[in-house]
Amino acid sequence: MADIVQLEEKGNLLYPKTHTSAIDGFDETVVKKTGNEDIAGVKNFKDGIQVNNREIVNKTYFKEITNADRTGNAASFGNLYGNIYRVGNLVKLQLRINLISNNNDGQMIYKLPKGYKMIDQHAENFYITPCSCIMWNTVSRSKLWGFVEWNKGDSGLRFFTGDVNTGNSYVEATWITNDPYPIDDKFV
Repeated sequence: MADIVQLEEKGNLLYPKTHTSAIDGFDETVVKKTGNEDIAGVKNFKDGIQVNNREIVNKTYFKEITNADRTGNAASFGNLYGNIYRVGNLVKLQLRINLISNNNDGQMIYKLPKGYKMIDQHAENFYITPCSCIMWNTVSRSKLWGFVEWNKGDSGLRFFTGDVNTGNSYVEATWITNDPYPIDDKFV
């Protein structure tokens, strides 16, 4: 049985208080603010959960890519359109590039935005992730290639067209990031 303590202030009774130490099984049923504990069962947090002031991702972030995002030799590309997605620390790029002239030099055509950049711990100065590239309705498919690179902190897509001059090319790549989560992007 728990001890009951009656509180009073200047002769007025306030409220009864039950001592928690007297409640049977209290230490086994209450989650404490500090210390390590194992918690069994499914817990549904309605307002979110954070670890070290960082939200645990339960969302898919995405950013639309348009002509306004082109870098490098923009004149080579009649249209650039796609999306970049992030779930946890995994990023996926899906892009359509409409070629209107040859781009053999493999310049960077799209710089990755904050929240989607490649992880910077693979190499001190340079690291690449190959892309899957295909040209629609052409025999020169094997002449297209691209990669996403991390080069001294700058991340972006480099795209090579070989001898292909016109048509739609489709690019896809996946990599890991340790960038902070995007702030202003949309959710799926």
